[in-house]
Amino acid sequence: MGGRLCIWAIACALVAAPARAGALPVLRLFLDGDVERLGSGGAAAFRSDRSEALRLERPALLAGTERPAIRLALENEAIVSLHEGRYAGTEIHDRELRLTAIVPLRSAFDATLFVGVRRETARLHLHSAADGTLIDSTEGRDAIAVGFAKALPFGLRLGGSLGTSSAGEPAWLLEARWRASPLVEAWYRGRSDAARYDLRVPDGVARKVRSPEVRYRIDDLRSESELGAEIGTREVAWLRGAIVAEDGEERRFEAGFRPRAWLDLRVGSDREVYRFDDTMEATGTGAIARVDLGLRRTRWFGGFDARVGEGEIVGRYVHSELAGASRGEEVGTNAARAFLQVDYDMGLFFRGGYRLEGHQLALGWNEPAGEAVGWAVGAQVFRLIAFPADFTIRSDTLQRALAVEETRQARADLLGLTGALHVPIGAFRLSAAVGQFVPLSMQQAGGDAPRHPRPPRPPPRPAPPREAPGPYAWLTSAVGDALDALSKAGGGNRFLLEISTEL
Repeated sequence: MGGRLCIWAIACALVAAPARAGALPVLRLFLDGDVERLGSGGAAAFRSDRSEALRLERPALLAGTERPAIRLALENEAIVSLHEGRYAGTEIHDRELRLTAIVPLRSAFDATLFVGVRRETARLHLHSAADGTLIDSTEGRDAIAVGFAKALPFGLRLGGSLGTSSAGEPAWLLEARWRASPLVEAWYRGRSDAARYDLRVPDGVARKVRSPEVRYRIDDLRSESELGAEIGTREVAWLRGAIVAEDGEERRFEAGFRPRAWLDLRVGSDREVYRFDDTMEATGTGAIARVDLGLRRTRWFGGFDARVGEGEIVGRYVHSELAGASRGEEVGTNAARAFLQVDYDMGLFFRGGYRLEGHQLALGWNEPAGEAVGWAVGAQVFRLIAFPADFTIRSDTLQRALAVEETRQARADLLGLTGALHVPIGAFRLSAAVGQFVPLSMQQAGGDAPRHPRPPRPPPRPAPPREAPGPYAWLTSAVGDALDALSKAGGGNRFLLEISTEL
């Protein structure tokens, strides 16, 4: 079958899950945060109650809202955009448009009503100079939620919503929070949601065998119950954590301490697990394989927030790991019929696995907006390590591997630059935040010295003597290298825009 068929299988099983919008966007693993926090370094690993409440993910926190609010938010992630090299033309984009309206109903029910509408689009195009288009998918998904939040006696707050998911299926969310004392709060959050993603592999990808068009559909159905608690006070020290009852591997915790009135010290960790069991279908054949995918993301992070005058210095370190494993098994003889045009049980199956490790060190300055113009700037140094991985297509009947792909350990160093601006315009506030990764160097195990994105220039021709370079020549050269790297390798960027008003 050859390496091209193995590349096709790897692309389907490996690229599909981590690149999909709304579940585990690749870029957001490393350029994280809402419009308030992205600008100050882009390593916003700690959860924000305010951000999750405004996204209607923690509706009980909206209980007691004083004034109505409307928010329109746009989020764009250019995860991959390659212009040169073996995979030139490859691009992965995620976009999300979200409209939220929050209306207190004080006179009638003493509750808060909210409505949320979300539109997601995803573009996944994997291209190879040798094999052409390997995967091509453009999707649009819509979701809506309508709900309420209400404060009750004895420190109870309830919130919930009903609506439709991006897969068109019913979705619901229910949250209850109980403030047992000023120092103790516990909560329960249950939800059921669904998402559906379709990938298309064009015909002709595997050149040495017949390769029909293949469609791979991921049905992501999630029902989970989260149990959490927080002990302490943000003025002195606190500890908070939560677990998902259905899967003990999913958890998060945070501990914080305020040794000075102007300084917060924090550490934390979280883990997310995704499992999928779906089918691949080929034109004219139907289901050809059952594919199991597993993804696990684990992070450990720490940092500080130091208030200086009206501003704030934000520092973060994040250690992250993303591990994936996939296995595909032929349905009857359908794969052999689709690719080899023989009705013979070859016992085909695919197996693969990989692991990525990230190290981020970020520092930023945040100037709060208040009633005036606010802004933030930041930067992070990021190292990504891809450990050795292997992918195999094997036939049990023939008792041998038909295709094997192995990768060596590789490392990439990048510089992340971030910024944000918040401008009041009448009754509205316009906020924008952007983060951009600049490739610095790449190195593969067993190779030569680090390979920089910009190839070395040929020796210059002899020229008349000229004056020595000025004291800022190094800066001009560095900027030129960065622009050259971006024009060829992209680097990945994330852009957020929000228009909000409180009436």
